[in-house]
Amino acid sequence: MPKFLNPCADSIGYVHFTWNPVTGCKHGPEVCSCWGICYARAMARRFGKTEDEKSFKPTFHPERLDAPWKLKKPSRIFVCSNADLFGDWVPKEWIVAIIGETYAATLHKFLFLTKNPSRYRKFHFYGNALLGTTINNRDELPRIKLLPDELQGYSQRRFISFEPMLEPIHRRYLMPYNWNHIHWAIIGGFSGNEKASAEIKESAEDISEFMKARGIPVFQKDNLGLKNPLKQFPAGLNL
Repeated sequence: MPKFLNPCADSIGYVHFTWNPVTGCKHGPEVCSCWGICYARAMARRFGKTEDEKSFKPTFHPERLDAPWKLKKPSRIFVCSNADLFGDWVPKEWIVAIIGETYAATLHKFLFLTKNPSRYRKFHFYGNALLGTTINNRDELPRIKLLPDELQGYSQRRFISFEPMLEPIHRRYLMPYNWNHIHWAIIGGFSGNEKASAEIKESAEDISEFMKARGIPVFQKDNLGLKNPLKQFPAGLNL
C-alpha cells in the first residue's frame, strides 16, 4: 500500500482511498454548518502531533504529492478529505501542484469537494477530475449555482454531496435550480452510531427520485440505513 494513501472503501464507500497533501481548514460556522461536528477537526485535536495539527491550521505536505503515482490499480481517490482545498486561504501554488499530479496520474479518478465551488473557475483540470460541492441543509442549496457549468481545460464531471444531510431536503427545494451540469449525487447521513431519522431517509429517497427523473446517478451511503441503497456511478467512474 503506497504511503500517504488511506484505504476507505468501507468507511466512505464511493472512493477507494483518501489523499491529503493539504490538511486543515479555516471555515467557521458562518460557512460550514458541520463546523461543530467536523470529524476531521475532531481527529486533528485528538491525534495531532504538533500545535498546528491540533489547531487544524492549513498545512501543505509536499512529500505526499507523488503518492498516487505509486498506486498501480485504477482507483477513485478523494483529494483532501481533511481540508477544503479551495478555501480562499489556500495558496494558488498548493492547488496547482496537486492538480498537476492528477494530470499525470491518468490511471485514477480524483474527486474534489469544497464549500467554495466558485473557486474551481480559476484552475485547469484534467478529464479524470470530478468537481463537487457539499450541501448539508436547505440554506446551502445556492451552491448549486456556484458550481461552474463550464470549466477551463478538459471535460470534467460535477457532483453534489448531500452529506451529512442535517435537515430534510425535498424535491420542491431542488426544482428552482438548473441540473444540466450535474452528473452525480451522493446522499449520506451521519457517520458513526447515530442512525438517520425517518425524515432524513424519506428526504434521501425523494432526492433520489428527483435525480432519477433527470438521468443523474445516485450513491446512497450505508449510514442512511436504507434497504437496498443505490450504489450508482457516472459513466467511467465505476472502476
